[in-house]
Amino acid sequence: MSFLKNICCSCMSRPQVRSSSEQASKPVTISVRSKSLQQVKSLIDLMQSIGESKDIATEGVFRESGPNTEHRSSVSHYRRNSNSSGFEHKFESDNILVRASALKELSKPIFTSDQVNKLAQLDLNKDKFLGEILKNKKTILYNAITLAIKVEFQKDHNNMSFNALVRGWLGTEDAIIGTVEDLQKLSAEQLLEAVGKRERVFKNLIDLLEHAKKSSQFSKFETIGDVQSIDIALLD
Repeated sequence: MSFLKNICCSCMSRPQVRSSSEQASKPVTISVRSKSLQQVKSLIDLMQSIGESKDIATEGVFRESGPNTEHRSSVSHYRRNSNSSGFEHKFESDNILVRASALKELSKPIFTSDQVNKLAQLDLNKDKFLGEILKNKKTILYNAITLAIKVEFQKDHNNMSFNALVRGWLGTEDAIIGTVEDLQKLSAEQLLEAVGKRERVFKNLIDLLEHAKKSSQFSKFETIGDVQSIDIALLD
């Protein structure tokens, strides 16, 4: 995902520094759930391998039906619990890019049903996968972009706002897409035009969706009340 580093110069020239209140926000609890232990481990490994691990203090909990068993490692604390089926891993991160404002935006659907239907009907570079994923999982596109942006930029762009990162990734130099609300106002055609301004960006979008499908296989993010949390329910 090195392509995310090549954001437009206009966005990099206008960094937005977060307030002290944002920086002092509580750590974010991230929960990963699946019936497959391997899926959970794969996503945790993926997040750690691309830079999250240095900002994570973890206590992982894997729950599986059967006898109670405990496993400890230098990274996480794993526990099997006979009271529930499936597996779960929870950890906290104080990574500044995973913050309250971003989490609230993650919980909003990026497309209306009308936009999803129009996008699914368009000839998206003759790529059926993108059309189907938009039709069936209308939030995965924005969530995949957001996850990649947060992880990729954590080292060098901590002074940039979440929306600036989104704007930079989409390559909208005129900044017509600056917030989630701006994105929601666009028609399907306008959104596709914005993403397709550069062929490279459009290709990377498809690559990113393929990467999300094959590597992490997550289906949703959600926030629970005022609790700063991300809930990643993996596809079985």
